[in-house]
Formats: sequence, C-alpha cells, structure tokens
Amino acid sequence: MFGRLEPWIPAGATDAEREATLLDFSRRHMVEAEDSLLSENKSIAAGYTYFGQFVDHDITFDPTSSVRRQNDPNKLRNFRTPRFDLDSVYGAGPEASPFLYDARDHGKFLIGKGESDVEDDLPRNHQGIALIGDPRNDENLIVSQLQLAFLKLHNRALDGVRRKHPELDAGQAFRRTQQMVRWFYQYVVWNDFVRLLVHDTLHTDALATLIDDVSSSKNTTARAARRRFYRWKQAPYIPVEFSVAAYRFGHSMVRPGYQVNSTIGFGEEFELPIFSDPNDRSSDLRGGRPLPAGFQMQWDWFFPMPGSGHPFPQNSRRIDTKLSPAMSHIPMGNDTVPLAFLNLRRAWRMDLPSGPAVADALGIPAAGRPVIEAGTPEEALWFYILKETTTLGSMSGKMLGPVGGTIVAEVFAGLLDGDPLSFVNLDPLWTPAKEPVLVDLLRTASPNQDDWSVGDLLVAAGVDTPTTAAPDPIVFPGTRGRRRTPTG
Repeated sequence: MFGRLEPWIPAGATDAEREATLLDFSRRHMVEAEDSLLSENKSIAAGYTYFGQFVDHDITFDPTSSVRRQNDPNKLRNFRTPRFDLDSVYGAGPEASPFLYDARDHGKFLIGKGESDVEDDLPRNHQGIALIGDPRNDENLIVSQLQLAFLKLHNRALDGVRRKHPELDAGQAFRRTQQMVRWFYQYVVWNDFVRLLVHDTLHTDALATLIDDVSSSKNTTARAARRRFYRWKQAPYIPVEFSVAAYRFGHSMVRPGYQVNSTIGFGEEFELPIFSDPNDRSSDLRGGRPLPAGFQMQWDWFFPMPGSGHPFPQNSRRIDTKLSPAMSHIPMGNDTVPLAFLNLRRAWRMDLPSGPAVADALGIPAAGRPVIEAGTPEEALWFYILKETTTLGSMSGKMLGPVGGTIVAEVFAGLLDGDPLSFVNLDPLWTPAKEPVLVDLLRTASPNQDDWSVGDLLVAAGVDTPTTAAPDPIVFPGTRGRRRTPTG
C-alpha cells in the first residue's frame, strides 16, 4: 500500500544490536501489569478477538513466511484466496476435499466428539489432528470451537434448504447453502466486526451503498469501495501493512485468561489462559487436541447474545501498546520471548515504513497524532497503530485510530468489492433477514433486520448456551483455573 516509503530500521549498528533494542523495548514497555482493571475494553466483547483470528485465517496463509528470517515482501505468496469465502471451512468442496465431509450424507460436514464422547468437537484422525480446511483453526480451543460453529451452521442450513427446496439435487442444495452461509459470514464481518473496530465515517466511506434512479421501478443498486490507498492492478492482495502491522491489533486484545463456562467455574479466579505451562495442558486453552471434557464454550460469555447477563460477555483488552502477560512468553527454541518482540522484528524484517511516515501519506494532521519518541521502536508501524488509539478521547483504546482504521477498513472493503461472488456484488442490499432458512434457525420471534452479529450466527448454528452461572461455582476436582483475587 505504501511501497514508495522508506523502510523503518530500528536503532543499532548490527542486526544483533537491533534485535536487542527491540527485545529490551518489548519487555520494558509493552507488558500489561497483572490484574490491570484499566485494560478492560467494554466496547468489544472478548470473543471478537478470536473471531478476528478466524477471519485472518480465512484470507491469509503463507507457509513460506517466517518471523525468524528475512523475507522479501514483494515475493510473499498468499496460499489462501484473499476473499471472505470460508475456504478455511469448505476446503475445495465435497468432491476435492472429501475428508471434510460425511460420505453418508452428501454435502454435510463431519462432526467429531471430544474426550467426554458427549461434547461435540472438530472431526479428528486417530492421532487427534483436526480434519479441517486450515490447521491454524485448531491453535486454541476458542477458535477451534468457532470453526465447529461454522460446520454446524452449514449442516443446519443445508437441512433447511432441503426442506424448503426439495426440487434441488444434492449438488445444488450444497451450493445454495454454501452461498447463504458465506454471505451471512460476509455480512457479519463487515456490519458487525469491522464496524466495532473503525470510526463510523471510515466504515461508511470505505464501502458505500449507491442507489441510482430511485424514482424508477428499475433502480440500480451497487456497492462502491473507496480505495484511496488499497489498490490493485489485476486482483486483490493482502498488503504487508495490513497483515504485519494493522491487523495485529488483536494481539493487544488478548485477555490474561478467560472464563469458559459454569462447569469449570464462575468468577475471575477460574480464568484459563490461552497457554501457560507447556507440560500441563489441563490449565490452559491450547488447541491441537480433542476438546477436554467440560471445556465447551458458553458463547454468551464471549459475545453479546440473548442469554448474556452481567458480568458477561467478558470484555476484550484495550487496543493499546500493552500486551497481557499471557503474550509475554512465546516459545522460541529453548527460550521464550514476548510476542511484541516478534511483531516489531517482523515489521523491520518485512521493510515496513514507519508509523509517522504512513500518517504523513494519509494526510493525518499533527493534532490528531500520538506523541512518538523519534529513533525508538515507537516509530514501528505496528506500535504506532496501537498508540494512536490514545488520541481518540473517550474512545481511547476502544477502537482503531485513523491510520489503523483506514488500512483495515479499506482492505476489508476492497476484498468484498473485489470478490465477484460476494453479496456486495451480487445482491448489495442483501441481509440475512432475506433468507427464510436463516430466520427459521433463530429462536427469536422478530429477527434483526440490519443489526445481525456474530451472536446471531452462533444462535443459527445451534451452539449457543444459556447463562447458568451461580454464585457458588461448580468445579472439577483440583484447581484448573488461574487463581486470581476476585475484583467483583
């Protein structure tokens, strides 16, 4: 997006000195204090952190790229189609990816069982490896159960299509369902997820609905993506400014731990981190294994849903320059390093421009910028995007600022606009309310018209669970959770 700008280089005479500078900065300036109540982001529920991870895996995958070596950003190859098409779920379809589907019920996904043999899980082989379109969606238990939700949504929607359209053959029913689920997902990505992240003006300008000749019965409707900086000559692509900097805002939203359900325990003293002791998987939410007994997500504790009630859903952390302690010990060889260090080093290795340089290119006035200490890692584009949220007044830390918001909004809008099969191009005024099958999957008497959210998608998938928490928690024998002092 900003290939003509000079690459940012951290201070130091050698690569070793530069790495040492970034590591020291990460450890001293980018770690959130333990039990910091000031880090709560009440504007974005905790589940959106992992929905964002799921979306990332849908549009990007580069097995040739590594944070441990130098990469040429002009030669990176994205092995994932840069579209919101759920190929991380559907693979190449029942014929080309048969291992994902039920051979006894054409077009339906396989559903597995967890360790309890009662709770549903992703389908797995005899070694516990998930049989899914993208192995990264089994990195942690939250995103793996989001993947499971999409499998269930498709299966339930396919049953509905079969009931309402018995004239369709198996292939036609599958394709109709696939389009419906994809459009539902696209609608929620743009109208719920992105809307939470960027200012309303950026959201409206990035993808505007245009209706021409409204006085005519043959009026034309289109969506126009205003791509001032995200442009392409032949096909949409994933800019490194997006994948290496702007979209990594989600790392700052990770909580130290999560309350999973009332079976494991109710209250902050029963929070589980994404990962902790590498030798004790029972104490964290790492994936790559069958769902442990009792670990099924209670989704109204993660997203606003009809059953949610105080203190749920849990909040994400603020979008700021502090990462939770859970992100401070990323395994790397025989040692651990802060995730912040890996991100800063990757920004340098990928030749990204500095944050102030991108702000100049965007024409951001000086009064709307954060104060950045020249010659320090604060100039890195990723850090700058996190710090600029402090300029948003009452929305400080609750959403992206002008640089991060512009990059994210333009790329998301551009990917939707660049997909000839998206609802944006085929039916610009489409909403899930236009699909009787989807409406039937919701238990509410009056489904939303335009305010559909991830919570609605989970209800339609049939994986939501009502809040059943009680003041006295029910816990497994022994301590599974990360003990903390309750804050009320």
